[in-house]
Amino acid sequence: MPTIICHDLAGFGLRLITAEDASFLPIVEDIKSRASGPVPDARLDHAAVLLNESGKAVIVLGHIWDITDVAGHPRGASHLNLGSSTQMDVLAGRPVQPDRFSFILAGSKRLLTPVGAYGDNSDVIGPPPPSCGGGASIGWAGAWAGPRSAPEPELQHVELRLDSAIFDDGLCVGPDEKGLFESVTSELAVQRETAEQMAAALRAGAARGEIFDRLRPLAQHPHLMDHRGARHVFGLRSTFGQMAIHHLVHMQDADLLAWFDSFITPGPMKLHRA
Repeated sequence: MPTIICHDLAGFGLRLITAEDASFLPIVEDIKSRASGPVPDARLDHAAVLLNESGKAVIVLGHIWDITDVAGHPRGASHLNLGSSTQMDVLAGRPVQPDRFSFILAGSKRLLTPVGAYGDNSDVIGPPPPSCGGGASIGWAGAWAGPRSAPEPELQHVELRLDSAIFDDGLCVGPDEKGLFESVTSELAVQRETAEQMAAALRAGAARGEIFDRLRPLAQHPHLMDHRGARHVFGLRSTFGQMAIHHLVHMQDADLLAWFDSFITPGPMKLHRA
């Protein structure tokens, strides 16, 4: 039975621990006890806990699993927690407002498995009121290279890599095999440009049907191909387009204009490498 091989970003405060660490099982049990939705049973020798010891909130995190069974078949997966409107707001330049699910707050922990990431920020901000509800795993998109429904065969190689992370100060770390940083920078530029165009069109008296026609292509999910052929939805552009269409339908002109203007000033988060 292979031991999981982990590549973390401990130099930037993102540390991975496995079942060999004495604190691993108590943390896993704590994550399970606080989850308001089910946490799937996972082979804990093929899982890891992420500790955010950076002192900062992680806005975006991507991790990659390289898994090979004894027959030599790849069963890898990649996961990315990008796609919520709250993350989009912060990347657009607004300050972080701590909540349970959108980010990984300083001091918080997550259970990482090949089928997803589990846990929330209630370990650092406290549990929500009983009526609030919630979920075990929110906001994680992924691509899986093997069948999820089939029984797991014996494995000969299990490797986990933290591929990319964006902190709340704009610092980008990790090898970024999936091209996240470039994609986010490009998506934010499109988002700002679109907001400027829509605001100008509204000020010029454009009909709502014209605004809708401009926004509709943006609202469709873009599928980006990485160099290994896996499809990933980064989601910023489509999330913005869908939100804009929703507001187009429900907001008055002045409020809609103010919403577009909010994506122009103060401007996108300044992403930078270490």
